[in-house]
Amino acid sequence: MNLNFVPVLWIHSIQLVIYLVLALYVWDVKNAPGARYFLAALIYAALWSFSQALEIAALQLDTKILWANLQYLATMEISTLFLLYSMTLAKRYNQTIPTSLYFGMLAIPFLIVIFVFLFPELVRSSVRLVDKGGFEMIAKDYGPLFWLMAFYNYSISITAIFMLAKTMREKSAVIRKQTISVLASAALPIAANFLQVSGLNRFPFDLAPIAFTITSIAITFAIVRYNLFKVVPIARYQIIKVMKAGMLVFDNDGALLDINPAAMRLLGIKNEPVGGEKIEDFLKDTPELISMFYSGKEQVREYYLKSGGSDYCYEINLTAIRTSSGSEIGWLFQIYDITERKLAEEIIQQAAYHDDLTGLPNRQYFQLLFSQELALAKLRGTKLAAGFIDIDDFKQINDSYGHAAGDMILRAITKRIRTELRESDIIGRLGGDEFAIVLTGLRSKRELFAAGRRLIRLFEKKVEAGELHIEVRVSVGFSLFPDDGDTIDTLIQKADKAMYEVKGSGKNNFRIYEEKKPDRLPS
Repeated sequence: MNLNFVPVLWIHSIQLVIYLVLALYVWDVKNAPGARYFLAALIYAALWSFSQALEIAALQLDTKILWANLQYLATMEISTLFLLYSMTLAKRYNQTIPTSLYFGMLAIPFLIVIFVFLFPELVRSSVRLVDKGGFEMIAKDYGPLFWLMAFYNYSISITAIFMLAKTMREKSAVIRKQTISVLASAALPIAANFLQVSGLNRFPFDLAPIAFTITSIAITFAIVRYNLFKVVPIARYQIIKVMKAGMLVFDNDGALLDINPAAMRLLGIKNEPVGGEKIEDFLKDTPELISMFYSGKEQVREYYLKSGGSDYCYEINLTAIRTSSGSEIGWLFQIYDITERKLAEEIIQQAAYHDDLTGLPNRQYFQLLFSQELALAKLRGTKLAAGFIDIDDFKQINDSYGHAAGDMILRAITKRIRTELRESDIIGRLGGDEFAIVLTGLRSKRELFAAGRRLIRLFEKKVEAGELHIEVRVSVGFSLFPDDGDTIDTLIQKADKAMYEVKGSGKNNFRIYEEKKPDRLPS
């Protein structure tokens, strides 16, 4: 299976790990009331995160549809299990529902998804892929079976929420707080899905992954803070203490409430805090985090830290911790070490856009840089020149001295040309012994003549290739914007033509393109 790995997959990976870890510890108390249904719902939530991640990563439409169909199964089973969980807590309902009906309710989503696979046109029509900023997702028009599934899902979800909310009047304060946490974690994905399906979502992205992330945090909070299913000691140790991601919790006044070992390691904190330290004192060596906190906004930033002579890059995620009523009660910092990922991205980018031998921009990247400078020149009304440089008789140099010497000459020529160009100019290697340059901010053709002379004079001195000193000559052709054209292809083509006219008239010179009769200055 071909997969496309994009940064957004980290969100789903974190969700998947959290749900699976929570499921492991709910398993230890599976005999508690409602725990088995809650456990199954966590497993299906993990399946949803896994399927969503593979849908994003898949490159083919058919594969994306397969994983999208499994998400239908997961969401319907989660809603059904949430209803069964609510029935279990409301004992009077639990006593009136036959066991056979419980199994029947769990079988309905499987039957519906079978119909989804057999009759896909009833679920979605006009299926296509749309770009979501670095990855493609399915876009479609909903069919009648989809609306039937949506009605079924919303109906049982609303019933479960109503049933669970109704039981709160009969419970203790601690149980009520547990129930509120569970209600909040269940309502968010339902609301996000409704906004997406109804077309009311005004954001350019699906809110469901964000809702599931917040849900995982809410469930973790219910376990840690309110002892849901009595797994708080184990869950807190495994989820927070052993996580590789750093976590810091502050109240609204900036007092430290909790920190895990990963955060202490990532931030270089050696002494275990006692709690209550002010953020200004506790994070005085990382002022960027203090600034993030006092901005009062949820945000994600990249933060670079030097430690032990090495540079590290962290992704800092600041999230508000809210009650079920929406009131902010604190702030959560999540810190992820993305150093290896950033290095990999730099290596990939270097390989994709630069020539291996000379380190210059390759043809694709040169054209991109050229297009940017050309757009600026058009906007500012300034001139620029495209230059095409070819090494004279380079094949003969390779045949006489060997390809290793030829490679050294290419690198030496690159270095010489770079010394002559300004920082705003561009040079790229188009292939073989062909180079292209862009000279920006020219005021007249006279400046271009002067630049051409300087380029030719660069090669009056022999080029070193190891112990060899080899005479190298170049032929250069120029075209001028806007005189000779206003597109990259036209300017490069005319510069290339001018260069070949130099080749045909003795080489080792430069020429500026002219439509009728090119000018040639004496050597």
